[in-house]
Amino acid sequence: MPKGNPSGQTIASEKYQKKAGYKTKGFKLKGDIAERFALACEKAGVNLMVPGTINTIIITADVDPLADADLFGFYYDRLPGYRQEKIDRIRFPEDKRQSLGAWVILEMTLRRLGADHADIAFGENGKPYLPERNDIKFNISHSGSKVMCAVSDHDIGCDVEKIKDTKLRIARRFFNEAEYAYIENCPDSESQKTMFFRLWTLKESFMKVIGLGFKLPLNEFCIQFEGDSISVVQNVDDRDYYFKEYDLGDGYRYAVCSVGKEIVEAEPVRIDLAEINGDWHHKQKGTLYEKLLPSP
Repeated sequence: MPKGNPSGQTIASEKYQKKAGYKTKGFKLKGDIAERFALACEKAGVNLMVPGTINTIIITADVDPLADADLFGFYYDRLPGYRQEKIDRIRFPEDKRQSLGAWVILEMTLRRLGADHADIAFGENGKPYLPERNDIKFNISHSGSKVMCAVSDHDIGCDVEKIKDTKLRIARRFFNEAEYAYIENCPDSESQKTMFFRLWTLKESFMKVIGLGFKLPLNEFCIQFEGDSISVVQNVDDRDYYFKEYDLGDGYRYAVCSVGKEIVEAEPVRIDLAEINGDWHHKQKGTLYEKLLPSP
């Protein structure tokens, strides 16, 4: 039987018992779902990567619909075994939904680009990559009810964080002194909180794109703001790093960091996990997919 203590959401999969031991089939979305995904991106003004036309793609989704056990099971049933195993080791339902949702939007994007989870390998520090597709780089992130995926033709890292009350002593202790000064100089507590999470998402996107994660101490590099320009002072390597951040008005901060190439005007596309299956009945008003910027 699978490891861990599966929750009711996990057991909801119709074929869960048959998958004991994680001898799973691949994540194969219905053809019409893949086509809807592509059409949605096109309607949103986001061109998927094709030879000679490489863009950065940013996909986001809300995982709250996955609280429905049947919908959770629909997606869980299509996961590769090692990802199911990871979800089953997770204790809290919200964290399970985050892990599942992040994988779903990544898999849909990779499949549209001619790759899938079977091509993924794990490098140093556990960073996933596609050894046979050097033209596709990707990263995922999740926080609260949001998941995020960034895919590009160059190394990329992303981060999403829910804006919430935080203790500034964390920034004082772990951030670079110059970064803490940005926070300290904000006129009120709300703007301090916003600055904290701006810095946090930008810093984590950098830590992820270089593949070190939290092995790189937070105070050993510094995010700098100069007008609308964002840069990083660091001693990890001599490569050029570019940043882009998003405030989508949903109580979260989003950031992306790329290596050696500026991020084009990549506007996030929202995927509605409750509607992506054409047979699913939990229909909501509006189109299946909506462009997040500008937020309605």
